[in-house]
Amino acid sequence: MGFGAKWTNLLILCVRSVSFSILVYGEPKGPIYPSRGLKHGDLISPYLFILCTEGLISLLQKVDVKDVVEGICACRGAPKINHLMFADDRLLFCRATSQTNRKILHLLEVYEQASGQMVNKDKTSMVFSKNVSTNTKAEIMQFWGFQQHQNYDVFGLASYGG
Repeated sequence: MGFGAKWTNLLILCVRSVSFSILVYGEPKGPIYPSRGLKHGDLISPYLFILCTEGLISLLQKVDVKDVVEGICACRGAPKINHLMFADDRLLFCRATSQTNRKILHLLEVYEQASGQMVNKDKTSMVFSKNVSTNTKAEIMQFWGFQQHQNYDVFGLASYGG
């Protein structure tokens, strides 16, 4: 994202120099060095999350500009959107094609490598428009490794046909 090496190293130092001590029968024990991540509620955590999210937004904007992942229009004349985000929830909008879904998977893999964040498939769902065929739905669901549940389709990409 264009941050200087000095700033990046300082930020990494903040994350990697964390240690904890605990009380065992009233006596402090430690230090304990976490193997990954920050402690829950760490003051720097929301800022790091925003920086990571900006990285994903940049990737989505680049693919949108190149028409690689075409977004959707809410109405005629409106700009196309290929994503919406709120807090730690993300919605991705795309065409319901295997090619588009492969491109999105690649984009998410790039993001995962850069940020360490990963898609939680247990908390992810997929919605298709009515004009997407049953075969296309099944193909895309299989591609992502999802099974169809009861009366709704599963995965966090809101796919549309066409």
